[in-house]
Amino acid sequence: MSASLSLDERVEEIITGIDKAHYSSDDGSNVLVLRDETKLFLKTLEGYLYTRKAMDEKYLEVDALQELAKSDKISDGSDSGIFLLGKDGEKEFKPEYQQQTVESTTPVSNMEELYEVAKVTKEEFENIINHLCNQVRNDEDCEDEKEEIRITFAELKDRDRAQEKAADDYSKRNPGPSISWLFDIVRGCIEFTSNKQILKMVELIEGHPRIKIAQAKNRFATPTLTGYRDLNLHIQIQMPSEIRHTCEIQIHHIAIRQLEKQLNGHKFYEYFRSYFAGATGSLEDRLNDLRFISQGKLLSANVLNQLLDGSNEDEDRLKRLADLFEDQLCEYEWALKVHRRLLEIRKMKFGEEHSSLADSYHNMGGVLRRQGRLEDAMAIYEKSLKINTEKNLIEGEQSSVADTYNSMGGVLEGQGKLEDAMAMYEKSLEIKIKNLGGEHSSVAVTYSNMAIVLQGKGRLEDAMAMYEKSLKITIKNLGGEHSSVAITYSNMAGVLQGQGKLEDAMKTYEKSLEINIKNLGGEHSTVAITYNNMGLVLERQGRFEDAMAMYEKSLAIDIRNLGGEHSSVADTYNNMASVLEGQGKLEDAMAMYKKSLEINIENLGGDHSSVAITYNNMASVLGGQGKLEDAMAMYEKSLEINIKNLGEEHSFVAMTYSNMAFVLERRGKLEDAIATHQKALEIYRYTCGEGHPNVSLSMQKIAELEEARSESYCFR
Repeated sequence: MSASLSLDERVEEIITGIDKAHYSSDDGSNVLVLRDETKLFLKTLEGYLYTRKAMDEKYLEVDALQELAKSDKISDGSDSGIFLLGKDGEKEFKPEYQQQTVESTTPVSNMEELYEVAKVTKEEFENIINHLCNQVRNDEDCEDEKEEIRITFAELKDRDRAQEKAADDYSKRNPGPSISWLFDIVRGCIEFTSNKQILKMVELIEGHPRIKIAQAKNRFATPTLTGYRDLNLHIQIQMPSEIRHTCEIQIHHIAIRQLEKQLNGHKFYEYFRSYFAGATGSLEDRLNDLRFISQGKLLSANVLNQLLDGSNEDEDRLKRLADLFEDQLCEYEWALKVHRRLLEIRKMKFGEEHSSLADSYHNMGGVLRRQGRLEDAMAIYEKSLKINTEKNLIEGEQSSVADTYNSMGGVLEGQGKLEDAMAMYEKSLEIKIKNLGGEHSSVAVTYSNMAIVLQGKGRLEDAMAMYEKSLKITIKNLGGEHSSVAITYSNMAGVLQGQGKLEDAMKTYEKSLEINIKNLGGEHSTVAITYNNMGLVLERQGRFEDAMAMYEKSLAIDIRNLGGEHSSVADTYNNMASVLEGQGKLEDAMAMYKKSLEINIENLGGDHSSVAITYNNMASVLGGQGKLEDAMAMYEKSLEINIKNLGEEHSFVAMTYSNMAFVLERRGKLEDAIATHQKALEIYRYTCGEGHPNVSLSMQKIAELEEARSESYCFR
């Protein structure tokens, strides 16, 4: 792209490139080129949609009149029994539903008291449930149901898990303490053969003089993601001793439960639940979009052309499709193409300078940034900013300007321009605080981004303080189990790792891991990333076997989800090679680095930054083998790629110069080594600031080499 082009000309050049992408058929229609990972997603999607359809059909078979979904005998699934809405709309929870101690009506204050009363209640709960089930068996309306009712009572809930749930779910519930709101310590489930039995059981529970329903979740009315349907009740048992204790009873239809086990629906739930988390539009809208893609309806340009009539429905679908391609499928070219279509709709509706166009440009910039096209992303962001700033936005609309400044800061950060990135984040922060207040979630995002810059500059204490600000706001707004909290914990663990506080880093990664597993399931790619990070900590501790085991966990998840040729798999091979190198298994390490290199070149091309990192690591092995000429050649490959992608003044370039200087020193070329360290020093000063540890390390190494050079002159 020519530097002489104006901003509008540069943007037009980028847009033209988007229009040309994937136009390869004779008639000019779009030909969708799918990545292997997307093919795996779509294959799994076929199984999921089949499961969902089968579960829906089974429910209609066993409950053709939808008595269970529509019955006024079953609550629609709210918590309305245990709270009232206050004047300000806040939930005010009723103290009478708190779990009580054995000896009084006061709430339990610790786990010992909770489990003491649970043990006392368990036998009575089981007796009541068994008695009610016998009544169902003997009821004249259900006497034609000959199959056995299945009753299962679980052991008391694991204490550690109960403690975690109280802290995560109820820490902010008032009145406290949080453990007094745990209703599933005593648990049971019943499987019935007919909806008549289920409705009769609910009738008996509601009419029982010693039972009060605290909460009810009717998933016959609102099924799970996979279409599974059941009823979950939290029932307060009045004991003869005046103790009240709430227990959980799950009520299932045997036919639905058996089919769910047969189809292994939970597998699809684990795979797809993150794809629907926080999705725009309803669950059914998102499902229809997936069906739309799965059936191949997006293979023709005509389908997208049908969306150009400018109706709100079409805009909504375009937004959802863009989300799917970008966030779920990582099909960035197609995400750009959909954003491009949306841009055209808005141009036709509102003209060239409407603020909605700024939003489209901003979204396109985000996709370009994900592709690593940082210069293009910056140009598109500048176009978005230009439209918004020329509109003289009122204060309430300036958050979009703040978001663009934030995104531009991310681009500058990716280019290694840390001072410029921080200045851009500060602009964003100022606008957000002015318009949204200092406790808004968007402010927390900018604090996190500023922390990343501080971390890159080596100001680890300041970075940690900034992450703590972000964490406090995020927990206040979103709760302690939100995925954003997990991300911040992971970032904080990285700082602790940099400070050498490896035990604290591991504990913080474990917090992140727990949240991610709860939200996304144990087989999600985000969980694999956390395992990788934990492996890095273990490796630094010299616990090579444990590190390798952690990397193997990560690898298994990624291969299962993404296939064996994904760049994430290559990253894990890279880390495993590092362990082998640390164990002195240099031949094995080199073989593993080569596996990583092969995958990355295939997926990303030979000039990608990840390829440069692997060349750098391979050079380290060659240096360890004493193959200094080969090591230098490998570092030069890494350097060439980094300069091409990142420019001369990036910290990665400085790191490569430092590594090359060490090789030159080992070869006895002290003058060249000093000159190369000087190059690294200048870049570190520019990108990281004078106070960064790499600046002092480079200065120290130069001083040592100059002293060694002086001594060598003396002995000539």
